[in-house]
Amino acid sequence: MELRQEMSPYKERTAKMRQRLRFLGTIAGCCIVIVCMAGCKATIPSGKAGGSPTPQSTGDPTGTPIPGQSTSTPTKTPTPGQSTATPTVPPSPSNKGVSVGFDVAFDLATSTPWNDITEDNLFAIQTTAGSSLNTTGEGLSNVNVPQWVATVHAHHRLAMITIGGIADQHWEIACNNTYRSAFVTNLVNYMKTNGFDGIDLDIEDDTWSAQGPPSAAMTTCVEAITTAAHATTTAAGARPLISEDVTTPWMGSWMAPFQSYVDQFNLMTYGDTCANQCASFASDIQRTYSQGVPKAKMVLGIDDIDSYPPAGDCGKIANYATQQGLAGVMVWDIHQDAVHNNGSFACFDQLAPYVAPPGV
Repeated sequence: MELRQEMSPYKERTAKMRQRLRFLGTIAGCCIVIVCMAGCKATIPSGKAGGSPTPQSTGDPTGTPIPGQSTSTPTKTPTPGQSTATPTVPPSPSNKGVSVGFDVAFDLATSTPWNDITEDNLFAIQTTAGSSLNTTGEGLSNVNVPQWVATVHAHHRLAMITIGGIADQHWEIACNNTYRSAFVTNLVNYMKTNGFDGIDLDIEDDTWSAQGPPSAAMTTCVEAITTAAHATTTAAGARPLISEDVTTPWMGSWMAPFQSYVDQFNLMTYGDTCANQCASFASDIQRTYSQGVPKAKMVLGIDDIDSYPPAGDCGKIANYATQQGLAGVMVWDIHQDAVHNNGSFACFDQLAPYVAPPGV
C-alpha cells in the first residue's frame, strides 16, 4: 500500500519534507534550511481534512491542442539498452509523447539524456510580495541562464522555466489586483529575454489552496499569464508552451476552470508505480480527470529522489501513458537519475521509445 494511503495528508507532507531535507543535506555545497522542490506532495488544504475534495465531474473536458514545438531536426534517438519494458512493436511516431526532465538549479545536472527528453525545465524562479520576480533563489544565482537555454536549444529541445514550488507562498500577493498586470508582464518578459520556449507554473500556494475549490484568484492569475504568453512568440517564432503542475489526487478541481488555457498538466504522481498493473496511476488519472483535467493534456510524474522506481518501471509508466492517450511523462529530476545509477540514466533511457522529439 502506498505511503499516502496509510498516512494522513499532514503526516505524509511532513514525512516527505524530512526525506527531502535529509537528501538535500548530502548535496555538497548546499546550505538550505528548508527547501521543498517542485515534486512536493502538498497537504490537503485547510477545510478539506480527511481526504481529497469530492470529485466534480465535468463530463469529457476538452481544450486547445498542445502547440507545435521546435521544427529543428534532432539527433537520431538510439534504442536504449536499459529498458526492460520496451514493447515488441515500438509505438508509432503519432503515438509518442512528451518527456519532461526537471533540472533543479541547486542540484544541476552535470550531463543530460538528450535522446530521452523533449522538454528541459529549469527549476525555479519565484514570486515576491509585489510585482517583481525572485530570480536568484533556489540556487538559480549560480546558473548562467542564457547559456543553459542555449545548450538546450543546441540539442533541439524545448527550454522551459518553472516558477513557484512549495516554498513560494507569495502568489496571492503577486497576482492580486494591485500587482497582477506588472507581475505578468515581468514573467513573460523574463521568458522572452532569456530565450525560453514556455513557462511551467508550479502553484502550491497555501492561501489559494484553502479557497474553493476552485479559487477565483488563482483562475484569474493563470488565465492572465497564459493569455499574455500565448499572445507573444518565442525566439523560434512559436507560441510559448504553458504547463501547470498538479498535486494528485486532489488538486484537479482547482485546475478545471482554466484547463482550456493551459497546454499541459504535469501530474505529480510521485510514488505511483506500474508494479501492480499501474493501479495507483489509474486511480490518480481517473480522479484528476473527474475533477476536470483532460486526459490528453496529462503528463505522468516519476519521482527518482524520494521513491526511485523499481527496475523497468519507468518504461512501463511511459508505455501506460501512451496506452491511456496521455500527453507523456516527466521525471523529477535529471541529476538524481544519474546519481542513483553511477552516471547512467537508467530511468530516462527507458523513455526513449515513447518520446516524440520536437519536429517529429
